Formats: sequence, structure tokens, C-alpha cells
Amino acid sequence: MSVVGDLRAGLRDNLKTITGLQVSRYAIARPHGMGVHILPPSVKYHQAFSAGLTDYTFTIQAFVPITSDPAPQIFLDELIDETSETSLCRAVESDPTLGGLATDVTCTEVAEPRYIVTAENLAYLLSDWLVTVYVE
Repeated sequence: MSVVGDLRAGLRDNLKTITGLQVSRYAIARPHGMGVHILPPSVKYHQAFSAGLTDYTFTIQAFVPITSDPAPQIFLDELIDETSETSLCRAVESDPTLGGLATDVTCTEVAEPRYIVTAENLAYLLSDWLVTVYVE
């Protein structure tokens, strides 16, 4: 596996600490229910003078269905809330070394949720978190 693939696996493992959440280290083509997937990172090479530090910024995207039941939207609120037991930010930073692969992991922001309708005519709310993984 590649460094990027290993980092995705480490992020996935951290996110699996959130109960009731489907987690995929790769983009899901046709999401069902509530979940998150990890999209490919942007990369900043040579962040130290010795060229030994690389920053990988991943987008972790959460999706919840919009139905007559507000529970999925409440769950998204809890993922966004940094103080919640199911905070995505807290979960992703729970092991800042990703099992020894990284120097640090920082969840820097979450974007405002947006509304989409799939080809199957299902409505979802999506929200994107930016997570930077520092590797020496």
C-alpha cells in the first residue's frame, strides 16, 4: 500500500470510534444512510528545510439522508459539534500518530453543510472536514 493509502486507513481507524457511522477510506459511489468517506489529499512537499516534512490535507466528507425523521440531521449536528461525544474532529484526532504513521493530525475546519439530490432521487446533506496529516 502507498503512504496515502496507509494514512487513509489510519484516519478510517480513528473514525471507527464513532458508533453508528459507516466509514470508508475511499469515496463511496452510491452512499446509503449515514456515513463518511475519505477523499484524496492535497499535498505540500518539502515543508521543512531538510525536505523531510510533508503535509497531506484530506477532505473527510460526511453524508446524511434527509427524511421525515430528523435523527440523521441531529447526528450531523453532533458530528460537527466539537464538544459532542460523536465529534468527527475529536475522533479523527484521537490517535494523532495514526498508529505511528504520522507526526500529528489536525482537524482544521468543517464547511457549511450543503444539500444534494442523487441520481436515485434521494436527498442528502453533505459536510466536508479538512484534516491535515503531518509526516516526517
